[in-house]
Amino acid sequence: MAIFTTLWFLCRQGLSIRGHEDVSSNLIQLLELQKEDVPDLKKWMGRSSYKWLSHNIQNEIIDIVRKSVLRSVVCEMKKREHFVIMVDETRDISIHEQVTFCIRSVDEKLTISEDFVGLYENPNTEGKTLFVL
Repeated sequence: MAIFTTLWFLCRQGLSIRGHEDVSSNLIQLLELQKEDVPDLKKWMGRSSYKWLSHNIQNEIIDIVRKSVLRSVVCEMKKREHFVIMVDETRDISIHEQVTFCIRSVDEKLTISEDFVGLYENPNTEGKTLFVL
């Protein structure tokens, strides 16, 4: 659970997970800090097996968390009477087309919320292509 919560924290804060070397990464450094308070984590980190910290596992955990957050945003949006889906496209520095999706909605107390859904690479930004996304 410490790995999940640490990855959640780093993603939520918009901080990098990996560094130039895995040992100096934010993930490992935070886990090293937490192991002083969590005896089981200290035992686990003491072993030489770090397979649960591989980049593939980190990406999979982040994807699970992303899908969970997206589901909760969609469930909340379904409860609201008024919402709008905002789509914007831009090119990044490497000339790749990117499309941003946001959902803006208003609850019964007229509180506006705006949720970033994702940034997706797109082969082109014609209307037909965007509609299929």
